[in-house]
Amino acid sequence: MQIIEDRRALHMIPELDRKLPKTMAYLTAGLEGLNCQVFSPMEGALCAWFDFGREEALAIRADIDALPLTECTGLPFASQNPGVAHSCGHDTHAAMLLGAAKGLSQNKDKLHGKVKLLFQPSEEGAVSGAKMMAENGCLEGVDRVMCVHCEGAVPS
Repeated sequence: MQIIEDRRALHMIPELDRKLPKTMAYLTAGLEGLNCQVFSPMEGALCAWFDFGREEALAIRADIDALPLTECTGLPFASQNPGVAHSCGHDTHAAMLLGAAKGLSQNKDKLHGKVKLLFQPSEEGAVSGAKMMAENGCLEGVDRVMCVHCEGAVPS
């Protein structure tokens, strides 16, 4: 399943705060060709705007940064970045939102309204990513915001 592959690929490239070049490159590549406008409103943030023809707009937000921890899981897809790990589940958040992007694109003829996907940096540590994204206009034109999360007790 693609979401699992995306999650594991993102898990191997954890990055901190807003310094997310590998994460941004992976997500940007995953959004290519999906009938959306992709833009980066600030360092480490990525947005994908789907316009299905109506005024109402929903934003869906997912965190994408990692923690300054050493991963000791021994998993075949463990962190390849020493001292940084997705022990917070943000790799799963990002993979779910990337999966949502693909679902939106595949069902564009059945959907109405607008959807903005917000891949948010800097949730861990400085905890300022949401505020910075709002200050950089990411919520303009958005009527509602929904956030995704995951449960750590579910096996990888």
